[in-house]
Amino acid sequence: MEENLNIGTKINGTSSSSNNGEIEKYCFNDLEANCTSDGGFYTWDEIMEYNSIAGSQGICPDDWQIPTHTEWCTMEQYLDPTIVCDDVAWRGTDIGAQLKIGGTSGFNALLTGGRYWDGSFQYNNVYAYFWTSSSSGTAVSRHIVNSQTGVYRANSTKTFGLSVRCVKD
Repeated sequence: MEENLNIGTKINGTSSSSNNGEIEKYCFNDLEANCTSDGGFYTWDEIMEYNSIAGSQGICPDDWQIPTHTEWCTMEQYLDPTIVCDDVAWRGTDIGAQLKIGGTSGFNALLTGGRYWDGSFQYNNVYAYFWTSSSSGTAVSRHIVNSQTGVYRANSTKTFGLSVRCVKD
């Protein structure tokens, strides 16, 4: 997908999303205009529609899915062969630069920041955070930052609100 997913109903950053049959999203600083321009932020359970099967469709459109850690890594290694998939650290030599707006990959990651577990919004224009559908207690995510040329593979608390890109089945 060429842009961050923006689907669902906005809830306030201090509210918790719930398994209520509605897709709930967060917008930076609780402003719908930020979701319109940059996409929504979602908790991991919300993107997965409250199941834990890696590679699930989740909240993605039909014929699309939430990418797994392995699918992210395949893309990363294609763009930057120095990536070691399971390192939980900053990885690669120039993958972050390639994935940012104006990079050579076409991914054009927006540095939208995210919603933290306490309901605050942070790091707009500094970080881009993306969920994967992979999890073992915490969920695997990717972090891209304006001052780094690598990509960070992290194990993130599932109550964070992060961006989502879907992949075609």
